Amino acid sequence: MATPQAVTLDQVLDLAELLPPEQRVTLADILKKRSLELSRAELIESVLEARQQQANGELEPMSVAELIQKLKQ
Repeated sequence: MATPQAVTLDQVLDLAELLPPEQRVTLADILKKRSLELSRAELIESVLEARQQQANGELEPMSVAELIQKLKQ
């Protein structure tokens, strides 16, 4: 397998423009789905980590207002 080379966004967009319109739509759908899958995987990992911290007693209870304030920092 060849070693992947760095590719710029402009290069990808130029290549995508060479595709037929229906394949561009398919490409956009695939990229969106992969992005959503990655976001879900990151969220699941974060929730599992928080649950583990809670089980270990590493998290302190706080009110919703305190949580919102902390998230704004």
